[in-house]
Amino acid sequence: LHYMQTNKLFEKALVEPALYQGADSLCLISGYATATMAHEHIRSLAETSIQANINVIVGMVEKDRIEKAQHLEMVKLTNSKQSTCQISCRYILQKEPVHAKVYVWLKDGKPIVAFSGSANYTLTGFKSSQIEVLNETDPKKSYSFHKKFYEVSTDCNDPSIDSMDIFREPIRFIRPDTTCKAISLSLLTKSGKIHKKGGLNWGQRKGREPNQAYIPIHSPVNLTGFFPSKTRFAVLTDDDRSFVFHRAQDNQKALHTPDDNSMIGRYFRRRIGVEYGAFVHREDLESYGRTDVKFTKIDDENFYMDFSVPFRLIQKN
Repeated sequence: LHYMQTNKLFEKALVEPALYQGADSLCLISGYATATMAHEHIRSLAETSIQANINVIVGMVEKDRIEKAQHLEMVKLTNSKQSTCQISCRYILQKEPVHAKVYVWLKDGKPIVAFSGSANYTLTGFKSSQIEVLNETDPKKSYSFHKKFYEVSTDCNDPSIDSMDIFREPIRFIRPDTTCKAISLSLLTKSGKIHKKGGLNWGQRKGREPNQAYIPIHSPVNLTGFFPSKTRFAVLTDDDRSFVFHRAQDNQKALHTPDDNSMIGRYFRRRIGVEYGAFVHREDLESYGRTDVKFTKIDDENFYMDFSVPFRLIQKN
């Protein structure tokens, strides 16, 4: 048995079978799995020009539920045609949860290498400093194990899922005495002005998509480590939208949507009632009712973003 620890798990189990052995499909069962991990995995495979299918089965959904942002982002990934890697995702919703972590690579439909152990298909499982172990195991038995649960699992795109009680309690309903940490980020400059060619107006330059935007992280927040520094994270908004964010620019002083920088710009323009592509003025934010956005940290892969305003302000405007 070949044991692998944290610093090489990602490469050994999730990249090298495709890179060096010609594997073209990964079938995995994981107690917990996140779209942010899938984003990172797809990005890494694309960097080495690997084309592969990734078939995910999540085993603990019925017992422990999932973050809604991760579900919404996984749905987006499974329907995306932009990547060379195609991903599918299914949930085990039967009473008997599956806590196993099994990864099996196929080549031309035949299992050639497999791993099992402790690492969930999450950034915590593969990219954090905690110690995880995977060991090589029988590919054929692992593939049979995957197929067994594939037949009793539910596709994440199934319309019935939205009405199921599988999502963790939205952060806006969690008691104030919980340990979740929160900060507010101003959408203005440090001097309180609107960015002319940055922030929500980052794309307001010749040759740029005009909706491109980012959320500035002013010091000292930038130094606190509140947001992950090297990995993507999922965000659920107060109006039930989801995004994947990443820190960018010099000193990682900005939050943006890495797959399309205009996504967050269109989102804020829609919320405050400004036409897509238009310049955002400070008065637009003030008329809406706020010039900042609040983030609550659930864990390193999940955040809640609140840009709501009191009902009285909406009525006033």
